[in-house]
Amino acid sequence: MNALAGNLYLDVSEIVIERGNTGIQRVVRRLVQEGQALSSIAGMRIVPVVSAADALHELTPDGWAALATSAPLGGRDSGGEPAPVGSAARLAKRVLRLMPDLYERLRLRRLEERLAGLYVPQPVKPASSDIYAIIDSFWLRSSAPRTATRLRRRGIPSVALIYDAISLTNPEYFTSELTETLRSAVLRMAAGKVAFLSISADAAAALEKALPPLTQGNIPSFRLGHDIPQETAGHVLTWPAGLWEEAPVFAMVGTFEPRKNHVLVLDAFEQLWAEGFTGKLMMMGRPGWGVEPLLARLAHHRENGRRLIVLHQVSDAMLADAYDRATATIVASRAEGFGLPLVESLSRGLPVLASDIGVFREIAPSACLFFDPTSSVALAQAVRQMLATLPARREQAQSFAWPNWTEATVDFVSVVQTLADQQRAGC
Repeated sequence: MNALAGNLYLDVSEIVIERGNTGIQRVVRRLVQEGQALSSIAGMRIVPVVSAADALHELTPDGWAALATSAPLGGRDSGGEPAPVGSAARLAKRVLRLMPDLYERLRLRRLEERLAGLYVPQPVKPASSDIYAIIDSFWLRSSAPRTATRLRRRGIPSVALIYDAISLTNPEYFTSELTETLRSAVLRMAAGKVAFLSISADAAAALEKALPPLTQGNIPSFRLGHDIPQETAGHVLTWPAGLWEEAPVFAMVGTFEPRKNHVLVLDAFEQLWAEGFTGKLMMMGRPGWGVEPLLARLAHHRENGRRLIVLHQVSDAMLADAYDRATATIVASRAEGFGLPLVESLSRGLPVLASDIGVFREIAPSACLFFDPTSSVALAQAVRQMLATLPARREQAQSFAWPNWTEATVDFVSVVQTLADQQRAGC
């Protein structure tokens, strides 16, 4: 890894506001945590910052606490989702979006209000020897894309981490607003000569295909780490009574949203239960968007609390314990940028049933039991096959090798440095 002469500023604006423990938020925390360790070891100063008040700011102690915790900020429910919005507010938002400049100013003002007290008022002043990297989600309310293009105009290397292009390649899983917001932000940064990297070759290729202006050069990628951080001693594992007794437990990890395929997984287990299958299905993740019918179905399911376990608040300690005790993990997504539960499971020796999509084949071509993600019958058959061949599947999982988060962060910093060098050289 090349030495960094200056500061590497990691933009973490969204996670400081939202808290939570989604896949992206877990990645951001690990990159910051490992980056801080690299700062002391390699003599680099890796600094988490937020974009606010038209500048970059380091975090206050409260900001650091917000970065570290998964507790939602005020104004959010326990699942980390936005509070219900009334019809009048929705109408006002539609009207404001017809006036993009005003809408942008009001949106950024709201962002700064939510960040109040979490950042140092005196802004940092990046120099040409520094690098600015957006590692958080930036397509919801962040001013990071504008900051990146402004810094590039000043000759400061800027890089944006793109987790996936799913809202562009599969817009049916998202609101039109989210799709257009991401498209606009990425095209703005591309026009401003901001560099991009992604978390898999599959995701990078999808982004290049979805947005031709980016195809002037290949978008590099790096691999996310697999290890889960150790929480404070004495953390209570609040599992439902009897969860781990007798019957096999199949775990599903991830935000509840349509592309994650929870409906198909539930359909498959209903088929199995109707045949007398005693195994349990445990779904872990916060509620997302477009899943209200699914959540109602789960809440009123006759197996809820028995063979169907639904947990919306799961700590890292619980997640690690689940990987250690479950029979297998089900990763059923129809589209993904990576697959964190897949590598976390396999790296702990836990077998995985995975949907047969490109990125999962890229990550673990021979370590998973693949199934057709459009067929509940195929998944039900895969569950039966998993149980029939469990010893061999465990041995297969135990042979899986993947970088830990220290190695992944070293790789990330190296790729960022290369992109920055290319920007300085005018490439």
